[in-house]
Amino acid sequence: MSEQARSPITILVISILVSLSLAGMGFYLLQKEKIKAKVLQEELENLKIKYDLTERKLEETKKAAAELEGKVVESQAEVATLTNNLEQEKNSRQEAQSQAERLRADLDQQKALRTDLENKLSQVQKDMDKLQGRIKSLDTQKIDLETRIKELETQLQQAQAAQAQPQAQNEDVELGTIVVNNEGANPPQQQAEPAGSVKPGRDSLREGKILVVNKDYNFVVINMGSKDGIRLKDVFSVYHRNKYVGDVKVQKIHDSMSAADFLSPEMKERVSEGDRAVQKNK
Repeated sequence: MSEQARSPITILVISILVSLSLAGMGFYLLQKEKIKAKVLQEELENLKIKYDLTERKLEETKKAAAELEGKVVESQAEVATLTNNLEQEKNSRQEAQSQAERLRADLDQQKALRTDLENKLSQVQKDMDKLQGRIKSLDTQKIDLETRIKELETQLQQAQAAQAQPQAQNEDVELGTIVVNNEGANPPQQQAEPAGSVKPGRDSLREGKILVVNKDYNFVVINMGSKDGIRLKDVFSVYHRNKYVGDVKVQKIHDSMSAADFLSPEMKERVSEGDRAVQKNK
């Protein structure tokens, strides 16, 4: 063949080879692109799946956020309630402390009052002991006074018997005058006057004498009793040496004598045994 004929064939072969090369490269690139497209498709599917998962997580996150917001609101309400409770507790504690201080002050006051009452009770007990001793002493004096009154009644009866027998005028008991030996009483000697005698010009008023003066208990004993017509609450005027010194009121009556209380406290310093006692008008 001639070179001119070979040239087109060579060119054709080269063209075919180039075309085949290009076709092979194109096919290779196409396959490669298909592979890339497939990979991209898979990645896109994965991204969709991840997107869906992300959407779900986002929804779940939103729900969780909503729940957390609700819990936050509840927590804020609980915090507000706890704050109020804390304030109330603080106020209650302050009030309790104030009340405790008041109670402590009251307790101290009660302790002081108790101590004072115990001291007063102790003093009262001592006073009671003294009073009991005083009562015993008074009982003893009462017995002595009753004994003395009986003795005086006996002596008065003896005096009345002596008055009925003039021959017995030299004895210790004279008419109208009672002499009590060893009693420390020295009544002034006066004119003999029978008990219960009526003075001229005094109508039916009775007149007697003071037998005993008891300044400790503020009473006197008069030598007239129930048989002389003396009654309870009768009032007698007392005369010391014919001078009026005060009045006494009968509070206790025996047969031959009566006990009368002073109507004025200063009388006990003025009256003496042997003074006249004149019954007042009723």
